[in-house]
Amino acid sequence: MLIQTARRSLQILGYDDTAGLSITLVKDPAIKKMNRNYRGKDHATDVLSFTATPPNFPNVTKYLGDIVIGVDTAKRNAAADGNTLSYELVTLLVHGILHLSGYDHEHTSKKEAEKMMRKQKKMILEVLS
Repeated sequence: MLIQTARRSLQILGYDDTAGLSITLVKDPAIKKMNRNYRGKDHATDVLSFTATPPNFPNVTKYLGDIVIGVDTAKRNAAADGNTLSYELVTLLVHGILHLSGYDHEHTSKKEAEKMMRKQKKMILEVLS
């Protein structure tokens, strides 16, 4: 499911089949440590995105970066929102891919943040259809 979501999301954003990224699923202690080390926030989170300098991967001409999803937090969020874990994972992956593609909701205007969220909702609907 996540691989198909990533592929479809990249297509929607206009990337060709040579674009790449990594997806890692971790538990709360691991993502909490990453969040503290890279963002200075000492708590678990649901998703982190790290843009990357392209490594030397054969057949990958555009390496976007790495997405880390905190599964424990995703489970709690899904339960709180009345969603399935699958839906939550798709949402977090799309969110991470948008960040790797240059969309931002933390360091931009409210208008730009809303633009990202509209794009995210539209992509989720397309990916899940």
